[in-house]
Amino acid sequence: MASILLLAALEDETSACFPDITDTRHIGPYWLRRGRVGAHDISIATTGIGMVNCAAASATFIHMLAPQLLLLAGTCGRLSNIKGDIFWVESAVHHGYGTRHTGGFTHYRSGTMPFGAGEPIFFTAMEDPGCNLTHARMASGDNFVGCADAAAQIVAATGADIVDMETAAMAQVASRAQIPWGAIKAPTDDADAAGGADFSANLHRAAALSADAIARLVAALP
Repeated sequence: MASILLLAALEDETSACFPDITDTRHIGPYWLRRGRVGAHDISIATTGIGMVNCAAASATFIHMLAPQLLLLAGTCGRLSNIKGDIFWVESAVHHGYGTRHTGGFTHYRSGTMPFGAGEPIFFTAMEDPGCNLTHARMASGDNFVGCADAAAQIVAATGADIVDMETAAMAQVASRAQIPWGAIKAPTDDADAAGGADFSANLHRAAALSADAIARLVAALP
Protein backbone atom coordinates (compact mmCIF):
# COMPACT_ATOMS: atom_id res chain seq x y z
CA MET A 1 0.00 0.00 0.00
CA ALA A 2 1.24 3.49 -0.84
CA SER A 3 0.18 6.98 0.11
CA ILE A 4 0.15 8.87 -3.20
CA LEU A 5 0.08 12.60 -3.92
CA LEU A 6 -1.16 13.30 -7.46
CA LEU A 7 -0.69 16.82 -8.79
CA ALA A 8 -1.40 18.69 -12.00
CA ALA A 9 -1.11 22.34 -12.97
CA LEU A 10 -4.67 22.91 -14.19
CA GLU A 11 -8.08 21.98 -12.88
CA ASP A 12 -8.88 20.54 -16.32
CA GLU A 13 -6.02 18.08 -15.76
CA THR A 14 -6.79 17.09 -12.15
CA SER A 15 -10.55 16.80 -12.69
CA ALA A 16 -9.91 14.16 -15.37
CA CYS A 17 -8.11 11.99 -12.80
CA PHE A 18 -10.18 9.57 -10.73
CA PRO A 19 -13.46 11.53 -11.08
CA ASP A 20 -15.23 9.09 -8.72
CA ILE A 21 -13.17 10.49 -5.84
CA THR A 22 -15.35 13.31 -4.54
CA ASP A 23 -14.28 13.78 -0.91
CA THR A 24 -13.00 17.35 -1.07
CA ARG A 25 -11.38 19.38 1.67
CA HIS A 26 -9.51 22.66 2.01
CA ILE A 27 -5.84 22.51 3.05
CA GLY A 28 -4.06 25.84 3.23
CA PRO A 29 -4.60 27.63 -0.08
CA TYR A 30 -5.47 24.37 -1.89
CA TRP A 31 -8.55 22.24 -2.50
CA LEU A 32 -7.72 18.58 -2.15
CA ARG A 33 -9.63 15.46 -3.20
CA ARG A 34 -8.83 12.38 -1.12
CA GLY A 35 -9.86 8.77 -1.55
CA ARG A 36 -8.74 5.21 -2.02
CA VAL A 37 -7.81 3.44 -5.25
CA GLY A 38 -7.32 -0.26 -4.72
CA ALA A 39 -4.89 -0.60 -1.83
CA HIS A 40 -3.63 2.97 -2.13
CA ASP A 41 -4.61 6.20 -0.42
CA ILE A 42 -4.51 9.03 -2.95
CA SER A 43 -4.67 12.81 -2.60
CA ILE A 44 -5.29 14.93 -5.72
CA ALA A 45 -4.63 18.67 -6.01
CA THR A 46 -4.18 21.44 -8.57
CA THR A 47 -0.93 23.38 -8.17
CA GLY A 48 -1.40 26.28 -10.56
CA ILE A 49 0.85 26.98 -13.53
CA GLY A 50 4.61 27.29 -13.29
CA MET A 51 7.67 26.12 -11.39
CA VAL A 52 7.09 28.12 -8.20
CA ASN A 53 3.44 27.07 -7.90
CA CYS A 54 4.34 23.42 -8.41
CA ALA A 55 7.27 23.51 -6.00
CA ALA A 56 5.19 25.30 -3.34
CA ALA A 57 2.32 22.82 -3.60
CA SER A 58 4.67 19.83 -3.59
CA ALA A 59 6.50 21.05 -0.49
CA THR A 60 3.26 21.98 1.30
CA PHE A 61 1.67 18.59 0.78
CA ILE A 62 4.85 16.67 1.60
CA HIS A 63 4.89 18.48 4.93
CA MET A 64 1.17 18.04 5.63
CA LEU A 65 0.47 14.58 4.20
CA ALA A 66 3.83 12.75 4.20
CA PRO A 67 3.16 10.94 0.89
CA GLN A 68 5.28 7.99 -0.13
CA LEU A 69 5.03 8.77 -3.85
CA LEU A 70 4.56 11.96 -5.89
CA LEU A 71 2.89 11.79 -9.29
CA LEU A 72 2.29 14.51 -11.87
CA ALA A 73 -0.38 14.29 -14.55
CA GLY A 74 -1.31 16.57 -17.42
CA THR A 75 -0.06 18.01 -20.65
CA CYS A 76 3.12 19.14 -22.37
CA GLY A 77 4.56 20.38 -25.64
CA ARG A 78 6.53 18.17 -28.01
CA LEU A 79 10.11 19.34 -28.62
CA SER A 80 11.82 16.53 -30.51
CA ASN A 81 10.64 14.18 -33.24
CA ILE A 82 9.60 11.61 -30.62
CA LYS A 83 6.48 9.70 -31.66
CA GLY A 84 3.42 9.05 -29.54
CA ASP A 85 0.54 10.80 -27.81
CA ILE A 86 1.32 9.87 -24.18
CA PHE A 87 4.70 9.61 -22.43
CA TRP A 88 6.31 8.25 -19.29
CA VAL A 89 8.69 10.97 -18.09
CA GLU A 90 11.93 9.16 -17.32
CA SER A 91 13.80 12.30 -16.24
CA ALA A 92 13.35 16.06 -15.97
CA VAL A 93 15.55 19.14 -16.19
CA HIS A 94 15.01 22.85 -15.53
CA HIS A 95 16.00 24.24 -18.92
CA GLY A 96 16.53 27.78 -17.59
CA TYR A 97 18.87 26.95 -14.69
CA GLY A 98 22.57 27.58 -15.11
CA THR A 99 25.08 30.26 -15.97
CA ARG A 100 24.78 32.79 -18.79
CA HIS A 101 28.22 33.81 -19.99
CA THR A 102 29.92 35.38 -22.99
CA GLY A 103 30.02 32.08 -24.84
CA GLY A 104 26.35 31.28 -24.27
CA PHE A 105 24.57 29.35 -21.53
CA THR A 106 25.71 26.35 -19.48
CA HIS A 107 23.04 24.22 -17.81
CA TYR A 108 23.41 22.90 -14.28
CA ARG A 109 21.24 20.71 -12.10
CA SER A 110 18.74 23.05 -10.48
CA GLY A 111 19.54 23.74 -6.84
CA THR A 112 23.29 23.21 -7.27
CA MET A 113 26.04 25.81 -7.59
CA PRO A 114 25.76 27.07 -11.21
CA PHE A 115 29.45 26.94 -12.07
CA GLY A 116 32.30 24.45 -11.89
CA ALA A 117 32.09 20.80 -12.87
CA GLY A 118 28.45 20.35 -11.85
CA GLU A 119 26.30 17.23 -11.62
CA PRO A 120 24.07 15.45 -14.17
CA ILE A 121 21.40 18.03 -14.97
CA PHE A 122 18.40 15.66 -15.04
CA PHE A 123 16.37 14.42 -12.07
CA THR A 124 15.56 10.73 -12.59
CA ALA A 125 12.04 9.41 -12.07
CA MET A 126 11.03 6.20 -10.33
CA GLU A 127 11.33 3.00 -12.33
CA ASP A 128 8.48 2.52 -14.77
CA PRO A 129 6.24 -0.14 -13.15
CA GLY A 130 5.15 -1.44 -16.54
CA CYS A 131 2.90 1.23 -18.05
CA ASN A 132 3.95 0.33 -21.62
CA LEU A 133 4.39 3.99 -22.52
CA THR A 134 7.10 5.62 -24.61
CA HIS A 135 9.80 7.08 -22.36
CA ALA A 136 10.68 10.75 -22.77
CA ARG A 137 12.98 13.34 -21.23
CA MET A 138 11.23 16.46 -19.94
CA ALA A 139 12.51 20.06 -19.94
CA SER A 140 10.63 22.47 -17.66
CA GLY A 141 10.77 26.22 -17.21
CA ASP A 142 8.73 29.30 -16.46
CA ASN A 143 7.88 30.11 -20.05
CA PHE A 144 5.50 28.61 -22.56
CA VAL A 145 7.59 27.52 -25.54
CA GLY A 146 5.78 28.71 -28.64
CA CYS A 147 8.69 29.06 -31.04
CA ALA A 148 10.29 26.32 -33.13
CA ASP A 149 13.74 27.93 -32.87
CA ALA A 150 13.51 28.08 -29.07
CA ALA A 151 12.35 24.47 -29.00
CA ALA A 152 15.32 23.41 -31.12
CA GLN A 153 17.69 25.25 -28.79
CA ILE A 154 16.30 23.40 -25.75
CA VAL A 155 16.69 20.07 -27.54
CA ALA A 156 20.26 20.87 -28.54
CA ALA A 157 21.21 22.01 -25.03
CA THR A 158 19.49 19.31 -22.97
CA GLY A 159 18.44 16.44 -25.21
CA ALA A 160 14.86 16.77 -23.95
CA ASP A 161 11.90 15.42 -25.92
CA ILE A 162 9.00 17.30 -24.33
CA VAL A 163 8.49 20.53 -22.42
CA ASP A 164 6.24 21.86 -19.66
CA MET A 165 6.29 24.38 -16.81
CA GLU A 166 6.14 22.10 -13.74
CA THR A 167 7.70 18.63 -13.85
CA ALA A 168 11.31 19.52 -13.02
CA ALA A 169 10.12 21.60 -10.06
CA MET A 170 8.22 18.66 -8.57
CA ALA A 171 11.16 16.38 -9.31
CA GLN A 172 13.56 18.71 -7.50
CA VAL A 173 11.32 18.92 -4.40
CA ALA A 174 10.81 15.15 -4.40
CA SER A 175 14.55 14.59 -4.72
CA ARG A 176 15.22 16.95 -1.83
CA ALA A 177 12.63 15.11 0.28
CA GLN A 178 13.96 11.71 -0.88
CA ILE A 179 10.53 10.65 -2.16
CA PRO A 180 10.13 8.77 -5.46
CA TRP A 181 8.30 10.60 -8.22
CA GLY A 182 6.72 9.85 -11.56
CA ALA A 183 5.00 11.83 -14.29
CA ILE A 184 2.84 10.96 -17.28
CA LYS A 185 2.30 13.68 -19.86
CA ALA A 186 0.36 14.00 -23.11
CA PRO A 187 1.36 16.58 -25.73
CA THR A 188 -1.08 19.25 -26.85
CA ASP A 189 1.21 21.02 -29.32
CA ASP A 190 4.60 21.03 -31.03
CA ALA A 191 6.08 24.00 -29.10
CA ASP A 192 5.89 26.19 -32.19
CA ALA A 193 4.04 29.33 -33.27
CA ALA A 194 0.71 27.47 -33.26
CA GLY A 195 1.33 26.20 -29.74
CA GLY A 196 -1.11 28.43 -27.90
CA ALA A 197 -4.02 27.67 -30.19
CA ASP A 198 -3.16 23.97 -30.31
CA PHE A 199 -2.94 23.81 -26.53
CA SER A 200 -6.42 25.24 -26.15
CA ALA A 201 -7.85 22.94 -28.81
CA ASN A 202 -6.23 19.77 -27.45
CA LEU A 203 -6.21 20.34 -23.67
CA HIS A 204 -9.18 18.15 -22.75
CA ARG A 205 -8.17 15.28 -25.04
CA ALA A 206 -4.60 15.28 -23.72
CA ALA A 207 -5.72 15.59 -20.10
CA ALA A 208 -7.97 12.55 -20.56
CA LEU A 209 -5.11 10.53 -22.05
CA SER A 210 -2.87 11.41 -19.14
CA ALA A 211 -5.58 10.63 -16.58
CA ASP A 212 -6.25 7.21 -18.12
CA ALA A 213 -2.54 6.38 -18.05
CA ILE A 214 -2.23 7.56 -14.44
CA ALA A 215 -5.07 5.21 -13.50
CA ARG A 216 -3.18 2.33 -15.14
CA LEU A 217 -0.01 3.36 -13.32
CA VAL A 218 -1.70 3.35 -9.91
CA ALA A 219 -3.29 -0.02 -10.69
CA ALA A 220 0.18 -1.41 -11.52
CA LEU A 221 1.70 -0.33 -8.21
CA PRO A 222 2.26 -3.08 -5.63
